[in-house]
Amino acid sequence: MKNLFRILFIILVSLASSSCSKWLDLQPQDGITKAEFWKTKEDVKAALYGIYSSLNDGGVEERIFLWGELRGDMVVPTTNASDDDRLVKNMNILSTNDLSNWAPMYKAINNCNLLLDFAGEAKASDPTFTDELFYNAYIGEALTVRSLLYFYLVRTFRDIPLKLKGSYKDTDIQSTPSPHLSR
Repeated sequence: MKNLFRILFIILVSLASSSCSKWLDLQPQDGITKAEFWKTKEDVKAALYGIYSSLNDGGVEERIFLWGELRGDMVVPTTNASDDDRLVKNMNILSTNDLSNWAPMYKAINNCNLLLDFAGEAKASDPTFTDELFYNAYIGEALTVRSLLYFYLVRTFRDIPLKLKGSYKDTDIQSTPSPHLSR
């Protein structure tokens, strides 16, 4: 009986050690990594489109509108308005209100920061990516969008975290404190 267990154990160990001949591949199958991106002016242009797309994700443009107009009595909540809209309209602005969530703004700011951080790599590897035609315009647009978003955040919340470097790794992510409402 002991010999049978030894033989089965040896067979099991030899099968387990020889079954996998290569290591796990940790590259994502449904996306692109930093090593594959930021190579051409088209990559930078796609990142710029991503900045403008992120302004629509999460309701950034709606927040910008509501932060000024709803509190300034320029609009009236309709029957479809959320409870948060009604609270803000009645000067009851809490950090738990969805309208005081600045995460969508910082997502767009991070996209701007990533373009500003890595467009130089694409410029170095793509000889057709010149300052006059593309690089300065893309950098200028990213700076303008980032500045506009910070303008609205400062106008609404006053003291906010200033983040000028992009987060593209898990170790780069830092939590931002909750907003301190100014008005």
